[in-house]
Amino acid sequence: MACVAKLALLSLLVVVNLAEAKKVGFFTNFLMKSGSAEYDGEFVVRWLEDASVLAGRPGVFLSPNQSAVYYCCNAAQIQSDGSFETIIKPDTAYGKNLTAPLKARGVEVYFVVGLDEQCVMNECWKTNPAGLNRMISLAISQDFDGWIVDYEPTTKPYTSQHAELYGRFLAAVSVAMHGVGKKSGFCASNWGIVDVNHFAKPYASSGVDIVSNMGSYGFPGAMAPLQNYLVNAIRHMSPLGGAKAISSDVGTMMVPPYKPPIDFNWQPNTLSEFLTFVTSNGVEQVTAWRADLDENYPANATQPWFFQTLASFLD
Repeated sequence: MACVAKLALLSLLVVVNLAEAKKVGFFTNFLMKSGSAEYDGEFVVRWLEDASVLAGRPGVFLSPNQSAVYYCCNAAQIQSDGSFETIIKPDTAYGKNLTAPLKARGVEVYFVVGLDEQCVMNECWKTNPAGLNRMISLAISQDFDGWIVDYEPTTKPYTSQHAELYGRFLAAVSVAMHGVGKKSGFCASNWGIVDVNHFAKPYASSGVDIVSNMGSYGFPGAMAPLQNYLVNAIRHMSPLGGAKAISSDVGTMMVPPYKPPIDFNWQPNTLSEFLTFVTSNGVEQVTAWRADLDENYPANATQPWFFQTLASFLD
């Protein structure tokens, strides 16, 4: 399952704060910095919308209590030569139309950036730093709070050298973003080059703020694989703060007759059990990947119990 679905799609990702549970109510979606440099007491819920729907107005899942939003997917891309391409044009109102209504309410805004495999293998950010510099400039000019890197190469075998090179890129992004008072993160999983348990060292030393685990999108039929992966990831990512840096991701569930291409197989009891395990291990961020990403169903197409389970988690 990809964190980035397709090039032309821009999506809305929203975050919910555990520490503000009594203020949240039903299914508030936001991410709040709790006054320190590290993420503390957060619950992350990502809802994805098409760019044409979002441009100029907040998305349908927004509520008055949000404190952060993530826009995805492939709104921006680092190309093989290190150049940077984006649909967020600094000389137009497009980017600020997506950010300004949220920033005016004190909501943090993040964007996802894709990455070409050849760029990683050739360390293009060193030979052509202009692309990375443009990323930083755009975050400043469009007034959003950070970049989340999504890199899902298909070339096999996945090697330690490959992971080391990707870790260097993440570190370069982190240094640059932190240098201007902003944040960085990346999409991790339980497969391939982004398996933070198999390739732990380069990612643990990258300095990122958010490690978003795509590997728990769907319920695999047993809880143990999800639990074991999370426990090991917390241990391996300890240099980043361990549980404080990790976001556990879950896929949303639809109300019949809405039928998205992917059934993430959650039920109220299994989702509740997983979220209880997540919080008992100190993880305070959980990301919900919208199952109807391409279909763009209305908000009431998502199962009420899904929202209710998240609300119970906040309590």
